[in-house]
Amino acid sequence: YGGLDLAITRDLSALVWCFPPQEWLERWTLLSHFWCPGSDIITRSKRDKVPYQTWAERGFITPTPGEVMDQGYIHRQILEDSQRYDVRAVGYDKTYAASLVDPLVEEGVNMLAFSQGIMTMSPYAKELERLVIEGSRLNHFGHPVLAWNAGNVVVHIDANGNIKPDKKRSEERIDGIIATIMGLGVAIETEYHGSLAGDWGVTLVR
Repeated sequence: YGGLDLAITRDLSALVWCFPPQEWLERWTLLSHFWCPGSDIITRSKRDKVPYQTWAERGFITPTPGEVMDQGYIHRQILEDSQRYDVRAVGYDKTYAASLVDPLVEEGVNMLAFSQGIMTMSPYAKELERLVIEGSRLNHFGHPVLAWNAGNVVVHIDANGNIKPDKKRSEERIDGIIATIMGLGVAIETEYHGSLAGDWGVTLVR
C-alpha cells in the first residue's frame, strides 16, 4: 500500500510503500522514495545547510531535470514497483495529483483519494506514533530523508484530541511522514477493516 505526497512544482515529493506484517514479514516495513528538482537540490544544500546533494548522490533522493518537478519520474517508479510488488492501492492528496493519477488509473493502478484533513489523518497519525514508540514493530531502514522529515514534524492537536502533522508550523519538509500516514491508512482500512475501493470515500475522504 502506498502513500503519495506531491510538491506543487518544487521541493520534495514522497512515495512511501507500507508493507503490513504478514507471513514472511514480522514488522510493518516502509520503503521510501523521494524526488526533488535538480536545481533546487543544489540551492537548498547551499542555502539551508540540508544535505540534499549528498542524499541525491547516495540515491536517497532522485533529482529530476530542471527547476520544477517532473512527475514522469514518479509515474515510472509506481509502475515499476507495481511490477515488483503486489500493490493493492495508493493513497494520494488530489490537490496536486490529477495529471499523475489519471494515467496511472488507466494503467491499472488502484489510486485512492485521501483527504489530509485532521479527522481523516488522526487515526493513522496516532498509529504511526504508536509504532515509532514501540520501535520493534516498525522497520524504516533508517532512511535519512524520512528520518529528517520526522524530526521536522510539528503536530497540530484539536480540541477533541485529533492530531495531524502541521505543514505550516513545521520548519522544514515533512512530505515523507505525510506519505507514510496515508499509506498506513490505506493499508489499515483494507487489511483490518475490510474496506473495498468503493467504500473508501466514506472512511478516507472527509
